[in-house]
Amino acid sequence: MFLGVEIGGTKLQVGVGTADGRLVGKVTRLQVDPTKCAQGVRALIIDGVARTIAESGRDQREIQGIGVGFGGPFDVRTGRTIKSHQVDGWEDFALVEWFESAFNLPTAVGNDSDLAGWAEATLGAGKGAETVVYSNIGSGIGGAIVRKGELYDGQGFGSAEIGHLRIIARDVGKSWRTLEDLASGWALDRIACETLGDDRATSRDLAAAAKIGDPRALAAWEQAVEYWGVAFANVATLLCPNVIVVGGGVALQGDFLLNGLREVFHRNVFAPFRDCVELRLAKLGECMVVQGALLLAGNRTVTSSASSCG
Repeated sequence: MFLGVEIGGTKLQVGVGTADGRLVGKVTRLQVDPTKCAQGVRALIIDGVARTIAESGRDQREIQGIGVGFGGPFDVRTGRTIKSHQVDGWEDFALVEWFESAFNLPTAVGNDSDLAGWAEATLGAGKGAETVVYSNIGSGIGGAIVRKGELYDGQGFGSAEIGHLRIIARDVGKSWRTLEDLASGWALDRIACETLGDDRATSRDLAAAAKIGDPRALAAWEQAVEYWGVAFANVATLLCPNVIVVGGGVALQGDFLLNGLREVFHRNVFAPFRDCVELRLAKLGECMVVQGALLLAGNRTVTSSASSCG
Protein backbone atom coordinates (compact mmCIF):
# COMPACT_ATOMS: atom_id res chain seq x y z
CA MET A 1 0.00 0.00 0.00
CA PHE A 2 1.03 3.59 -0.68
CA LEU A 3 -0.12 7.08 0.26
CA GLY A 4 -1.03 9.56 -2.46
CA VAL A 5 -1.00 13.25 -1.50
CA GLU A 6 -2.19 16.28 -3.46
CA ILE A 7 -0.89 19.67 -2.31
CA GLY A 8 -3.01 22.28 -4.07
CA GLY A 9 -3.50 25.98 -3.71
CA THR A 10 -6.98 25.58 -2.22
CA LYS A 11 -7.19 21.94 -1.15
CA LEU A 12 -5.15 19.11 0.30
CA GLN A 13 -6.12 15.50 -0.51
CA VAL A 14 -4.69 12.27 0.89
CA GLY A 15 -5.60 8.73 -0.13
CA VAL A 16 -4.41 5.16 0.38
CA GLY A 17 -4.03 2.89 -2.63
CA THR A 18 -1.97 0.54 -4.72
CA ALA A 19 0.95 0.98 -7.08
CA ASP A 20 -1.37 0.84 -10.09
CA GLY A 21 -3.25 3.95 -8.95
CA ARG A 22 -6.27 2.20 -7.45
CA LEU A 23 -7.69 3.94 -4.38
CA VAL A 24 -8.61 1.91 -1.32
CA GLY A 25 -11.20 3.67 0.81
CA LYS A 26 -12.23 7.28 1.07
CA VAL A 27 -9.92 10.18 0.18
CA THR A 28 -9.42 12.77 2.93
CA ARG A 29 -9.99 16.32 1.67
CA LEU A 30 -8.96 19.38 3.69
CA GLN A 31 -9.19 23.08 2.88
CA VAL A 32 -5.94 24.99 2.47
CA ASP A 33 -5.77 28.44 4.05
CA PRO A 34 -3.26 30.41 1.92
CA THR A 35 -2.86 33.03 4.67
CA LYS A 36 -1.10 30.41 6.82
CA CYS A 37 1.50 29.96 4.07
CA ALA A 38 3.48 26.77 3.42
CA GLN A 39 4.06 26.11 7.11
CA GLY A 40 0.30 25.87 7.63
CA VAL A 41 -0.02 23.48 4.71
CA ARG A 42 2.66 21.21 6.18
CA ALA A 43 0.75 21.05 9.46
CA LEU A 44 -2.34 20.15 7.44
CA ILE A 45 -0.42 17.36 5.68
CA ILE A 46 0.52 15.76 9.00
CA ASP A 47 -3.12 15.90 10.09
CA GLY A 48 -4.40 14.59 6.75
CA VAL A 49 -2.01 11.65 6.63
CA ALA A 50 -2.88 10.62 10.20
CA ARG A 51 -6.61 10.82 9.48
CA THR A 52 -6.34 8.89 6.24
CA ILE A 53 -4.40 6.00 7.72
CA ALA A 54 -6.74 5.81 10.72
CA GLU A 55 -9.93 5.96 8.64
CA SER A 56 -8.67 3.47 6.04
CA GLY A 57 -8.47 0.74 8.67
CA ARG A 58 -4.91 -0.01 7.57
CA ASP A 59 -1.90 -0.56 9.77
CA GLN A 60 0.69 2.16 9.23
CA ARG A 61 3.28 -0.56 8.78
CA GLU A 62 1.53 -1.57 5.53
CA ILE A 63 2.41 1.77 3.93
CA GLN A 64 5.48 1.31 1.73
CA GLY A 65 5.96 4.85 0.47
CA ILE A 66 4.39 8.18 -0.41
CA GLY A 67 3.72 9.89 -3.72
CA VAL A 68 3.02 13.63 -3.79
CA GLY A 69 1.53 15.92 -6.42
CA PHE A 70 2.71 19.46 -5.73
CA GLY A 71 0.73 22.44 -7.03
CA GLY A 72 3.58 24.27 -8.69
CA PRO A 73 6.89 23.71 -10.49
CA PHE A 74 9.10 21.12 -8.82
CA ASP A 75 12.71 20.07 -9.47
CA VAL A 76 12.84 16.27 -9.37
CA ARG A 77 16.65 16.34 -9.55
CA THR A 78 16.99 18.05 -6.18
CA GLY A 79 13.70 17.08 -4.53
CA ARG A 80 12.93 20.75 -3.97
CA THR A 81 9.94 22.90 -4.83
CA ILE A 82 10.56 25.88 -7.10
CA LYS A 83 7.52 27.90 -6.02
CA SER A 84 3.75 27.87 -5.61
CA HIS A 85 1.66 30.40 -7.51
CA GLN A 86 -1.05 30.26 -4.82
CA VAL A 87 0.66 29.84 -1.43
CA ASP A 88 3.69 31.76 -0.17
CA GLY A 89 6.60 30.02 1.50
CA TRP A 90 7.23 27.17 -0.93
CA GLU A 91 10.18 28.82 -2.67
CA ASP A 92 13.13 26.38 -2.89
CA PHE A 93 11.82 24.08 -0.15
CA ALA A 94 13.24 20.55 0.35
CA LEU A 95 9.86 18.80 0.14
CA VAL A 96 11.11 15.24 -0.35
CA GLU A 97 13.43 15.55 2.64
CA TRP A 98 10.62 17.01 4.76
CA PHE A 99 8.21 14.16 3.95
CA GLU A 100 10.80 11.48 4.66
CA SER A 101 11.71 13.09 7.96
CA ALA A 102 8.07 13.59 8.98
CA PHE A 103 6.81 10.10 8.06
CA ASN A 104 9.94 7.93 7.82
CA LEU A 105 8.82 6.65 4.41
CA PRO A 106 10.45 6.91 0.96
CA THR A 107 8.77 9.76 -0.89
CA ALA A 108 8.45 10.73 -4.55
CA VAL A 109 7.19 14.17 -5.61
CA GLY A 110 6.02 15.53 -8.95
CA ASN A 111 4.00 18.40 -10.33
CA ASP A 112 0.25 17.96 -9.75
CA SER A 113 -0.74 18.48 -13.41
CA ASP A 114 1.87 15.95 -14.52
CA LEU A 115 0.48 13.37 -12.13
CA ALA A 116 -3.14 14.12 -13.07
CA GLY A 117 -2.21 13.61 -16.71
CA TRP A 118 -0.40 10.37 -15.94
CA ALA A 119 -3.46 9.06 -14.12
CA GLU A 120 -5.80 10.05 -16.97
CA ALA A 121 -3.48 8.46 -19.54
CA THR A 122 -3.18 5.24 -17.54
CA LEU A 123 -6.61 4.85 -15.97
CA GLY A 124 -8.94 7.46 -17.46
CA ALA A 125 -9.86 9.15 -20.72
CA GLY A 126 -6.50 8.44 -22.37
CA LYS A 127 -6.30 4.77 -21.45
CA GLY A 128 -5.03 2.69 -24.36
CA ALA A 129 -3.68 5.64 -26.37
CA GLU A 130 0.02 5.72 -27.21
CA THR A 131 0.57 9.46 -26.71
CA VAL A 132 -1.62 11.58 -24.45
CA VAL A 133 -1.48 15.29 -23.68
CA TYR A 134 -3.44 16.42 -20.63
CA SER A 135 -4.47 19.93 -19.68
CA ASN A 136 -6.35 21.06 -16.60
CA ILE A 137 -8.39 24.26 -16.85
CA GLY A 138 -8.81 25.30 -13.26
CA SER A 139 -7.55 28.18 -11.13
CA GLY A 140 -4.45 27.91 -13.28
CA ILE A 141 -3.82 25.94 -16.45
CA GLY A 142 -1.26 23.15 -16.43
CA GLY A 143 -0.46 20.15 -18.57
CA ALA A 144 1.30 16.82 -18.99
CA ILE A 145 2.69 14.62 -21.74
CA VAL A 146 2.52 10.82 -21.42
CA ARG A 147 4.10 8.61 -24.07
CA LYS A 148 3.74 4.80 -23.98
CA GLY A 149 2.78 4.98 -20.32
CA GLU A 150 5.81 7.07 -19.35
CA LEU A 151 5.48 10.59 -17.99
CA TYR A 152 7.69 13.10 -19.79
CA ASP A 153 9.11 15.64 -17.34
CA GLY A 154 11.43 17.63 -19.59
CA GLN A 155 14.82 18.11 -17.99
CA GLY A 156 13.56 17.16 -14.55
CA PHE A 157 11.51 20.18 -13.60
CA GLY A 158 8.41 19.75 -15.72
CA SER A 159 7.03 20.23 -19.20
CA ALA A 160 3.75 20.95 -20.98
CA GLU A 161 3.15 24.27 -19.20
CA ILE A 162 0.23 24.94 -21.53
CA GLY A 163 -1.09 27.80 -19.42
CA HIS A 164 2.09 29.77 -20.09
CA LEU A 165 1.81 29.62 -23.87
CA ARG A 166 1.71 33.13 -25.33
CA ILE A 167 -1.59 33.56 -27.12
CA ILE A 168 -2.13 37.24 -27.88
CA ALA A 169 -0.46 40.61 -27.42
CA ARG A 170 -2.14 43.30 -25.34
CA ASP A 171 -1.31 45.96 -27.93
CA VAL A 172 1.22 46.43 -30.68
CA GLY A 173 4.62 46.74 -29.07
CA LYS A 174 3.38 45.47 -25.70
CA SER A 175 4.05 42.17 -23.95
CA TRP A 176 2.23 39.02 -25.00
CA ARG A 177 -0.44 37.51 -22.76
CA THR A 178 -0.51 33.89 -21.65
CA LEU A 179 -3.40 31.46 -21.78
CA GLU A 180 -3.63 31.71 -17.98
CA ASP A 181 -3.88 35.49 -18.20
CA LEU A 182 -6.75 35.20 -20.64
CA ALA A 183 -8.74 32.10 -19.75
CA SER A 184 -7.77 30.46 -16.44
CA GLY A 185 -10.45 29.91 -13.81
CA TRP A 186 -9.31 33.04 -12.01
CA ALA A 187 -9.44 35.07 -15.25
CA LEU A 188 -12.95 33.78 -15.96
CA ASP A 189 -14.07 34.68 -12.43
CA ARG A 190 -12.95 38.24 -13.08
CA ILE A 191 -14.62 38.27 -16.49
CA ALA A 192 -17.81 36.87 -14.95
CA CYS A 193 -17.92 39.68 -12.38
CA GLU A 194 -17.48 42.30 -15.09
CA THR A 195 -19.91 40.67 -17.54
CA LEU A 196 -22.69 39.84 -15.10
CA GLY A 197 -22.31 42.93 -12.95
CA ASP A 198 -21.94 40.88 -9.77
CA ASP A 199 -18.69 40.89 -7.80
CA ARG A 200 -19.51 37.40 -6.45
CA ALA A 201 -19.93 35.83 -9.90
CA THR A 202 -17.69 32.91 -10.92
CA SER A 203 -16.79 31.05 -14.09
CA ARG A 204 -19.67 28.66 -13.40
CA ASP A 205 -22.10 31.57 -13.32
CA LEU A 206 -20.67 32.82 -16.62
CA ALA A 207 -21.15 29.41 -18.23
CA ALA A 208 -24.68 29.10 -16.84
CA ALA A 209 -25.63 32.50 -18.26
CA ALA A 210 -24.04 31.61 -21.60
CA LYS A 211 -26.05 28.37 -21.77
CA ILE A 212 -29.34 30.24 -21.52
CA GLY A 213 -28.32 32.70 -24.21
CA ASP A 214 -27.25 35.82 -22.33
CA PRO A 215 -25.48 37.61 -25.22
CA ARG A 216 -22.65 39.19 -23.19
CA ALA A 217 -21.98 35.99 -21.24
CA LEU A 218 -22.07 33.91 -24.42
CA ALA A 219 -19.59 36.22 -26.14
CA ALA A 220 -17.23 36.05 -23.15
CA TRP A 221 -17.52 32.26 -22.93
CA GLU A 222 -16.94 31.80 -26.66
CA GLN A 223 -13.85 34.02 -26.46
CA ALA A 224 -12.43 31.80 -23.69
CA VAL A 225 -13.19 28.67 -25.73
CA GLU A 226 -11.39 30.28 -28.68
CA TYR A 227 -8.27 30.80 -26.54
CA TRP A 228 -8.33 27.21 -25.23
CA GLY A 229 -8.99 25.72 -28.67
CA VAL A 230 -6.16 27.67 -30.29
CA ALA A 231 -3.75 26.62 -27.52
CA PHE A 232 -4.66 22.95 -27.93
CA ALA A 233 -4.34 23.28 -31.71
CA ASN A 234 -0.82 24.63 -31.23
CA VAL A 235 0.03 21.74 -28.91
CA ALA A 236 -1.34 19.20 -31.41
CA THR A 237 0.48 20.86 -34.31
CA LEU A 238 3.74 20.46 -32.40
CA LEU A 239 3.25 16.97 -30.89
CA CYS A 240 0.46 15.22 -32.84
CA PRO A 241 -0.69 13.12 -29.85
CA ASN A 242 -3.44 10.55 -30.17
CA VAL A 243 -5.57 12.20 -27.48
CA ILE A 244 -5.78 15.54 -25.69
CA VAL A 245 -7.60 15.15 -22.37
CA VAL A 246 -9.16 18.25 -20.81
CA GLY A 247 -9.72 18.29 -17.04
CA GLY A 248 -10.11 20.78 -14.22
CA GLY A 249 -13.17 22.62 -12.99
CA VAL A 250 -14.11 24.09 -16.35
CA ALA A 251 -14.33 20.57 -17.83
CA LEU A 252 -17.41 20.02 -15.65
CA GLN A 253 -19.30 21.99 -18.32
CA GLY A 254 -19.24 18.78 -20.39
CA ASP A 255 -20.45 18.92 -23.98
CA PHE A 256 -21.11 22.65 -23.74
CA LEU A 257 -17.34 23.03 -23.47
CA LEU A 258 -16.24 20.08 -25.60
CA ASN A 259 -18.33 20.85 -28.67
CA GLY A 260 -17.04 24.40 -28.86
CA LEU A 261 -13.45 23.30 -28.21
CA ARG A 262 -13.57 20.77 -31.02
CA GLU A 263 -14.87 23.35 -33.49
CA VAL A 264 -12.11 25.85 -32.67
CA PHE A 265 -9.47 23.11 -32.56
CA HIS A 266 -10.39 21.71 -35.97
CA ARG A 267 -10.39 25.19 -37.47
CA ASN A 268 -6.88 25.99 -36.21
CA VAL A 269 -4.85 22.77 -36.04
CA PHE A 270 -2.34 21.83 -38.77
CA ALA A 271 -4.68 20.35 -41.38
CA PRO A 272 -2.99 16.93 -41.85
CA PHE A 273 -3.39 16.31 -38.08
CA ARG A 274 -7.05 17.35 -37.93
CA ASP A 275 -8.58 13.88 -37.99
CA CYS A 276 -5.97 11.98 -36.00
CA VAL A 277 -6.01 13.94 -32.72
CA GLU A 278 -9.05 13.48 -30.49
CA LEU A 279 -10.20 15.82 -27.73
CA ARG A 280 -11.79 14.14 -24.70
CA LEU A 281 -12.96 15.20 -21.25
CA ALA A 282 -11.21 13.77 -18.19
CA LYS A 283 -12.90 10.84 -16.45
CA LEU A 284 -11.28 10.41 -13.05
CA GLY A 285 -12.76 13.38 -11.21
CA GLU A 286 -11.23 15.29 -8.34
CA CYS A 287 -9.03 12.42 -7.11
CA MET A 288 -6.92 12.17 -10.26
CA VAL A 289 -3.85 13.83 -8.72
CA VAL A 290 -3.98 11.44 -5.76
CA GLN A 291 -4.18 8.49 -8.18
CA GLY A 292 -1.25 9.85 -10.16
CA ALA A 293 0.68 10.24 -6.92
CA LEU A 294 0.03 6.56 -6.16
CA LEU A 295 1.40 5.65 -9.61
CA LEU A 296 4.45 7.77 -8.88
CA ALA A 297 5.01 6.17 -5.48
CA GLY A 298 4.63 2.70 -6.91
CA ASN A 299 6.88 3.27 -9.89
CA ARG A 300 9.51 5.29 -8.00
CA THR A 301 10.15 7.55 -11.02
CA VAL A 302 11.20 10.31 -8.67
CA THR A 303 13.74 9.30 -6.04
CA SER A 304 14.08 10.40 -2.48
CA SER A 305 17.17 11.97 -0.99
CA ALA A 306 17.93 8.59 0.58
CA SER A 307 17.93 6.58 -2.68
CA SER A 308 19.69 6.59 -6.01
CA CYS A 309 18.15 7.43 -9.38
CA GLY A 310 16.19 4.61 -10.96
